[in-house]
Amino acid sequence: SLAKQRLSNIEREKCLLFLRKAIKDLEITGGEYSIGYKEMIIDDELVRLASENLKLKKSDGKVDFEKGVKIVSENGKVEYHISPESVIDAHIEDLRMEVAHFLFDKKE
Repeated sequence: SLAKQRLSNIEREKCLLFLRKAIKDLEITGGEYSIGYKEMIIDDELVRLASENLKLKKSDGKVDFEKGVKIVSENGKVEYHISPESVIDAHIEDLRMEVAHFLFDKKE
């Protein structure tokens, strides 16, 4: 939870780099985006800068999440939620296993 708290307060430039990489990894050509209703760093300008050549337009739909940005692919079939917190949540089990191995594996 401390890592999530620190990540939610990252600098704007670092957030831009994170968002740019995350959007590039999606391998989509366009779609719609929404920004979380409690998001303090990500705004329309940051999404525009991060999406570069990707054709994203702001969604008119109701925002139902707090942090990060949600992108729905152009065909509407795939939805991505991008935030530093969601990355931690997606990889939490891997992180727990790494920490457990580091702390408890005995070397002979």
